[in-house]
Amino acid sequence: MITILNTLLSATAVPIRNHILYKQITSFLLLLLIFCTAYGQSGHSYKQLQGRYGGTSDGIYLFEDSTFLLYGYATMVFGKYTLEKELLLFYPDKPDQVFSVYARNDTAIKGIRLAFGGFERGHTFIRFDEAPVKRVFNEHANCFSAPFVYDTVYHPQQIMLSHQLDAPWRLPQTGKEPGGFLLPVKANDYILVYHQPDRYHDPFRGCIVTQEGVLLLATTLTSRQFAKQEEAPDQLREVIQLKADYKQSRGSETVMYTNDRYRPFEEPDTAAYTYDAASNQYISNQVFDKKKDYNRHKSSDYHDDGVLRKYTRVTLQAIDKNDAEAPTDPRSLFYTTCEEPEKSYKYKGIPEIPVTDKAPLTPAPAAPVLTD
Repeated sequence: MITILNTLLSATAVPIRNHILYKQITSFLLLLLIFCTAYGQSGHSYKQLQGRYGGTSDGIYLFEDSTFLLYGYATMVFGKYTLEKELLLFYPDKPDQVFSVYARNDTAIKGIRLAFGGFERGHTFIRFDEAPVKRVFNEHANCFSAPFVYDTVYHPQQIMLSHQLDAPWRLPQTGKEPGGFLLPVKANDYILVYHQPDRYHDPFRGCIVTQEGVLLLATTLTSRQFAKQEEAPDQLREVIQLKADYKQSRGSETVMYTNDRYRPFEEPDTAAYTYDAASNQYISNQVFDKKKDYNRHKSSDYHDDGVLRKYTRVTLQAIDKNDAEAPTDPRSLFYTTCEEPEKSYKYKGIPEIPVTDKAPLTPAPAAPVLTD
């Protein structure tokens, strides 16, 4: 029993910050341990366990190839799981680093251009060379109006990205976070993506039990148990196809195609596009004009795929150094708030929408996932 408790503790979802909290966590884990020990079953094969556990809004799919899909509102997390006696050990897929950066060169840019994605969530910071560290977004930012693009004529030699990890579900021994991520600047047009850590991408544990002839899946993610559902063959095939599509997409993460409004696209059919060396862009054969200067091209529609940019992923260097002693700039790279829309950032690369056509600015609500 002690061995199983230690296994559960190694991946549970809350840090031990004081004695009272430790007792609360241990009590919950002991309940799960007792539940799994009393009712947990071993000897199942991956094929026997395959199926959907949960309802239509949230739950977990187990597949016979030892992979799983955790699903919920605005959430879809794939990963692998293993069987260890009566326990199931889940290892969700997640990015190697919390920041992904894609780069290209653009002769029309005099300095450097940075487009930010995902930085609306969490607390992220940026530093150009030895300049003061500044937030990417102001504190309590809301009413976001993407895309967020930063242009400057200054061309730094390096950029430091860092974040303030807010992960109250993690144990201290989960692993040391790098102090920052260093980007040597060798191009002038970048897309930066922040993958905010969340509890659903960290390892977790579970067990299968049977009650009244029904298989139940209990996990350390929630106090609820998910009953195995009878899945229609066509529905299961759809999910398996979704898994196959996901697997294929993971192999294409080294490149990104977007239009000038930063709407991402799948890799285009090379036979349907012409590469324009002058602008370093791919032009649809339907609109290509040899005489046109595509450096000045502006998409008329967010979904316009007539002119695409190709960005290639670059490697960031994780470093132990942190900027705790570095000078800080109280100003953020972007400022946006519902209270001061006239001062909030708006991307100038897209024609302004008439006021009468704009939806009212309201803060976006947080997306609930797998509630207890």
